[in-house]
Amino acid sequence: NRVSAKCLLEIATKLQVPISFFYADIVTKDIVTKDHHALN
Repeated sequence: NRVSAKCLLEIATKLQVPISFFYADIVTKDIVTKDHHALN
């Protein structure tokens, strides 16, 4: 599900965790690869 940045910030604030907490399982290599292909 998609959550807007504002809602994500509100949730993180209420849980007292950094926003990066919600992205802990994302592999950065996959993000870089996808971004690279999007630019070409």
